[in-house]
Amino acid sequence: MEQRVSWQEQGQCKEHMAQQPTVQQPELLQAEILANVSHELRSPLTAIKGYTSTLLQHEREVSPEERQAFLLAIQEAGDRMGSVVDRLLRISQLEMGSSTLHRASLDLVSLVREAIMVAKERLDQLQATRTPPPRFRFRLKNALTEDKAIIQADRALLRETLDQILENAIRYSPAGGQVSVLLRPFYPTSAVGSFLTRAPLVEICITDQGRGIPQEQLGVIFDRFTRGDTGLTRETSGLGLGLTMCKRIVEIHQGRIWAESTQEQGSTFHLVLPKGSTDAR
Repeated sequence: MEQRVSWQEQGQCKEHMAQQPTVQQPELLQAEILANVSHELRSPLTAIKGYTSTLLQHEREVSPEERQAFLLAIQEAGDRMGSVVDRLLRISQLEMGSSTLHRASLDLVSLVREAIMVAKERLDQLQATRTPPPRFRFRLKNALTEDKAIIQADRALLRETLDQILENAIRYSPAGGQVSVLLRPFYPTSAVGSFLTRAPLVEICITDQGRGIPQEQLGVIFDRFTRGDTGLTRETSGLGLGLTMCKRIVEIHQGRIWAESTQEQGSTFHLVLPKGSTDAR
């Protein structure tokens, strides 16, 4: 028997539905975080279980060469899981202020050269996954005098920041191109804001020729679990914590980081750091 609902009853139903609690933004964020973490852990975990199961069930049929390949794949998947966990712990330490800052005198030019060398080595892995393989040129321009290139900073943390930004420059530049690093003195202007009054300041500018970042995303790319939509997002893995980590590291050095970008032309990341020693947090 067909049941009809009067317009009064329909109105009451709509009013009742409108009164139902909706999912709040923090809950949506937590769900997205869990989904991202689960995805990043599930893929290597599936690989480990698959290769292990094959080795256990078909031990006699697996050749020594295949066994070696399986074990290497298991090791790689385990390393990837470890990297995810390490990144989550590092972000937690940085945001809770429990990460110790070890300031020491370091040559910024030497540090950047080391980071560029490591970035070149990582290209081999990227070129093996793309056809045709992208070609990159790295260019370092130093506008700092020898004395101004010496800053007080945590070497390991600053290298981690440079490594992450250079890795992003390569990852999100499918056609390759030039990756430029510029070192120069920094003088706050009204366009940027006098966010730092102590002097002197140094700036590291890292520019790529990738697909760029949409203007509406420039304000959120440093937020946790945010990954810019450059058309390559679904082709690359990651939790969206790399730039968050970079921002926090620069901030605990009492500096500032921001990005400028034009789609299809590339992006520039600016890191401004105080040269001298300041009170660590």
